[in-house]
Amino acid sequence: MRTPSRPLIALSTMALASAGLALGAGSASAALTTHCDGDASDVTVPGDLVVASGDACVLTGVTIEGEVEVQDGADLVLTDSSVAERAVVAPDGYLDASGSEIGGNVISESGYGVYLEDSSVGGAFEGSLVEEDAAPFLYSYDTSIDGDVTVEQGLVHLQTVTAGGDVSTSGATYTDILDSTFSGDLSVTDSPEGTALCASEIDGAATFTIDGDALLWND
Repeated sequence: MRTPSRPLIALSTMALASAGLALGAGSASAALTTHCDGDASDVTVPGDLVVASGDACVLTGVTIEGEVEVQDGADLVLTDSSVAERAVVAPDGYLDASGSEIGGNVISESGYGVYLEDSSVGGAFEGSLVEEDAAPFLYSYDTSIDGDVTVEQGLVHLQTVTAGGDVSTSGATYTDILDSTFSGDLSVTDSPEGTALCASEIDGAATFTIDGDALLWND
């Protein structure tokens, strides 16, 4: 096996840096981590991708061979790109994926929002309650999510979405579901501005709970 010479490694790093990407590693044995601030297209990231706090990263036709981390207040826009593993969005972070594939879970920790269009998620969507006063959104169109969809707060709009597991929202301002198909159960709890469920197929039970009173829509 050939070991790349130092000049070759430097040249590869410079090529990524010129496209708005910079490589780094915590130790000699650690996997490469790429930091992104700016635009890049048609490159492969050989490890994890991090968008640092306050930075913005726009990627087109990019292959990420690890996971993605969008830190506090950062923005990541993916178009026609792929992420091999999960994507994690920190509070006030934003993830936008169009025509893209995410191989693992998408985790929003009270992020500003997640927008998915014409994309696929190989795992689950987890919208967790980290900051009480946050109102993150999940807007998804023409997208497949293989696992469960769980949202604990914010705004939820799912249109022409397929989910391979259960879908549940709790404390979401509103939950709108249009022309979608869920293989598991649907559970909506305490959605103060209401719920819209139109032209959709729920293969399991659909339960709507307001102030502790539950309405079972179907079995």
